Amino acid sequence: MKINVLSVVYNSLVRDTSFINSAIEAGLSPSDLIIADNSTDSLLKSTNQLECRQLGIRYVDMNGNRGLSQAYNKVIDLLNQDEESDILVILDQDTKVTSKYFMAISNSFEYHPEISIHVPIIRNATIIMSPRKFSGNKIVQWNGKINEIQSSLACINSGSAIKLSVFKEIGGFDEHLFLDLVDYDFYRRVSRKMLLIKVVDVTLQQQFSGDTYSTYESDLKRYSIYSKDYSYYAKNNEIPIWVARVTLFKRALKLSVHYRTKAFLKVLKNLE
Repeated sequence: MKINVLSVVYNSLVRDTSFINSAIEAGLSPSDLIIADNSTDSLLKSTNQLECRQLGIRYVDMNGNRGLSQAYNKVIDLLNQDEESDILVILDQDTKVTSKYFMAISNSFEYHPEISIHVPIIRNATIIMSPRKFSGNKIVQWNGKINEIQSSLACINSGSAIKLSVFKEIGGFDEHLFLDLVDYDFYRRVSRKMLLIKVVDVTLQQQFSGDTYSTYESDLKRYSIYSKDYSYYAKNNEIPIWVARVTLFKRALKLSVHYRTKAFLKVLKNLE
């Protein structure tokens, strides 16, 4: 059983990512790490490619920003020649991991090899963000127990450890989704197939884009992507149109108040 650890980077130097630095400090071999590079800066990308080659990290050039789903799927396709019992761990580029996390994941697979997906607890500054639970077309707070084997969990991708056999069974990530809801869409398909998930007794801290503000230009671009992704996700998962519109309106209103502009509301108005 080999563990492959993937992170997608975008216009960031590999050497500056929390993922790479903490993974190597945690004792992982560089050959276990995979960087899928969505960067659009050619000089930066060349630097990343050189550094990955020097460190022995597997490097996948996405030839521009293709979004998360395409990056994940390209790596999955490359790994499909490997054993189906091999594992893909997905980590965001700003996720800090420890040897405790990898030990907990490895032990969990060792004791429960029949379970194909093992996930940690993910927290932001105040609450548990993952796992949550699907309830009809809603996503609600998870009230299960750690180390239980469960189904219908709504997990984020970062920290998820997934056997390659899962992708052969249910397919990869939906490439209509560029950045947001990629994980929830995938885990809805996991739920429909009634695949079991083990919640591992280890916690990762994560900062989420909705928790903080960046700059006006960055947040406007980010909201434009989110609104398109959420609209597709809602339609594809039978979420009523009015629920989707209210969800998007709340986020647009929050951003509009913060930046004192109607630009975010205009994005929502122009959304097809």
